[in-house]
Amino acid sequence: GYRGTDLIGRMGLEREYEASLRGADGFRAVEVDARERPRRVLEVREPVPGFDLVLTLDLELQQQVERALSEGLQRAQARRDRLYPELRNLPIRAGAAVVVEVSSGAVLAMASWPPFDPSGLVPWNPSVASYWTRLVEDPGRPLVNRVTHGLYAPGSTFKVVTAVAALETGAFRPEETWPVDGVGPYGKLDWWRTSRLGVRGPEGRRLSLVEAFEWSSNDVFWELGRRVGIERLAGWARQFGFGQPVGVDLYPRDLAGLVPDPAWKWQRFAGNPSQQRWYESETLDVAIGQGALQATLLQLAAAYMAVANDGVVWRPYPVEAVRDPGGRVVYRHRPEVLRVVRASASTWRLVREGLARVVSGPNGTARGPFSGFAWPVGGKTGTSQVRGLEGGAHALFAAIAPIDRPEVVVAVVVEHGSSGAGAAAPIARDILEAYFSRTRATVMAAQAP
Repeated sequence: GYRGTDLIGRMGLEREYEASLRGADGFRAVEVDARERPRRVLEVREPVPGFDLVLTLDLELQQQVERALSEGLQRAQARRDRLYPELRNLPIRAGAAVVVEVSSGAVLAMASWPPFDPSGLVPWNPSVASYWTRLVEDPGRPLVNRVTHGLYAPGSTFKVVTAVAALETGAFRPEETWPVDGVGPYGKLDWWRTSRLGVRGPEGRRLSLVEAFEWSSNDVFWELGRRVGIERLAGWARQFGFGQPVGVDLYPRDLAGLVPDPAWKWQRFAGNPSQQRWYESETLDVAIGQGALQATLLQLAAAYMAVANDGVVWRPYPVEAVRDPGGRVVYRHRPEVLRVVRASASTWRLVREGLARVVSGPNGTARGPFSGFAWPVGGKTGTSQVRGLEGGAHALFAAIAPIDRPEVVVAVVVEHGSSGAGAAAPIARDILEAYFSRTRATVMAAQAP
């Protein structure tokens, strides 16, 4: 039913809802004489407008998230240039952020940077060919939605999974502590030993699980991962939704990511038997969100929704309703439970307490970026190592706010930002500042006489 000149949705909501948005062309059949002069009208069919989508996106918040990303990437570049001047030939071009309502899964904002202008791709744009060439050759890959198609090792943001796995399997008791010195098995060094920030770590102390979150202590989470073991740890990661698509209604569909385990490695290196064995050092890598583990930002947000909701994860969705040309609602989204991560209430409370200490504890890795913030937030910084690029790690931050009565989860990534605390957490703060300022203003306006 399409003609060569028809405009067709190619990606995102435009492609996913093409059948609803398209409408129907009108036409007029006219009888003409031998000189092609019209004589009479045989048939007229009026055009039918397409349906309208009512989105869950908050336009003002969406604009503020995009601004926070743009400004945050510039700050991250300046910061990394000071700390790692040898990486100045690796510009910070890309990042992403997503805000999801924890009570329903509604996507309130979703931004991927760098952006592109869809109007530059319409056929009547005289520069469409050159604009398309610029997009596909841009090293920042603006056509990639990094919320759903960027794959990253989640770094320390994954430690919520390791903690739940350890507590629920009995591998680590809530009252237990573990001595830390910054040196792990197989020569592994904790982040504060390799950081150029001059951070003094908790060497010589015994940390509880909550304190391990606050310090982002790899020592403790290596031990948790060792006790849980890769099979159980991978199983809990899949319960949280890692390794499988979220199923958001966007085109192309979001990626599944990867949860590595011995079976995966055996198959992955089937042609190279010397590489098939799984080593305990790889388990320790997975326990802190490194190694072959890969996840999308949307998966990370969904995992933190589980922490916020005592295990309940609503499927994230961007379309609230569809209306016909007359304004009648022909479809309204009903929130859908995507999964339930079954853990005890005490486990969820302890993990949220740890996330709160990351932001507000005296040694919290995100204490600086959230200094003076007016609302209680829980979150986790993450620095995802990139092979061969010291200082060029991806920076991540995932947050629940307010931590005592969760409303939203926010997930942020800055590619090659070098530090979750230094690059991603400040962007999350700006986003949450915008969210709370907007929602509290709306509440106050509604309560006004």
